[in-house]
Amino acid sequence: METTDTDTKTDGESGTETTSDEQSTETTADGERDGETTTSSDDAPAYPTGEITTMSVEMPQFDNRTRTVRVYTPPGYFESDRSYPVVYMQDGQNLFDNETAYNVEWQVDETMDRLAHEKNRSAIVVGVDNGGGDRITEYVPPELGEPGQTKNGDRYAAFLAETVKPMIDETYRTQPDRAAIMGSSLGGSISVYTAFEYPETFPYAAGLSTASPPANVTASYLNETGAGPERVYMDWGLEEGPRSEMFAQRNQAFATNIQHLGYEPGETLLTVIDEDGTHSEFAWRERFPRAVQWILTGEDPAA
Repeated sequence: METTDTDTKTDGESGTETTSDEQSTETTADGERDGETTTSSDDAPAYPTGEITTMSVEMPQFDNRTRTVRVYTPPGYFESDRSYPVVYMQDGQNLFDNETAYNVEWQVDETMDRLAHEKNRSAIVVGVDNGGGDRITEYVPPELGEPGQTKNGDRYAAFLAETVKPMIDETYRTQPDRAAIMGSSLGGSISVYTAFEYPETFPYAAGLSTASPPANVTASYLNETGAGPERVYMDWGLEEGPRSEMFAQRNQAFATNIQHLGYEPGETLLTVIDEDGTHSEFAWRERFPRAVQWILTGEDPAA
């Protein structure tokens, strides 16, 4: 897949992946990928593919430090005037390229290329890199974190809603009212949180293997927050790690607490249990196609 680099900064307000949610990052010294043309496999598909552009974006919510953002544009984007829905995803390093991913990439670009070819379902995907050593503090909001923990998730959510999304809407041909947000583990937690904080900005949300806090914490937060996004997808595996049972119970409780707000199972809330699912990019790569199709269309391809 063709990859290009740009250096775009905005000044407006606009480790390993485990159940403990520490994640390493493998990027170049300045946080950006080299601008080479790459494909994810030796055999290129026999249909058009999209392109990925990498940019550096200032974070006014964090003293203007910069963050790498990777933007996938679907096949035919530059040859048409069509507008597209946008999927905003966390841990951008892991989405498109084995060179930057921890362990393996999600193959998001290959999946979106295939969906465009087979089902005419195209979207722009915006992968926001995690902050390495700042990942946990950025992905944990004050309402969902543990006492004594540094929790900057509210500021990170504002970065996504007030800086990244306006920049993308201004730069690309988007459908501003069709924006989804998605992530895994703590990236799933901050994605669902951001959608409940900014439901008009991100009407669709997905949390894969969400690092959910205890049931009483999610219940308290959701009861106070009230109405959320239009559609929520949540999934988890039963082989997530040494505390798999507790992990599954917390995710089930989070989903149940969301349902109590009036979400209808299968219509506005989809929960998926992967019996063999582990806490890994392998598992999330497998479940991504179902998740992205449901949050964008409301149609479950597995139904």
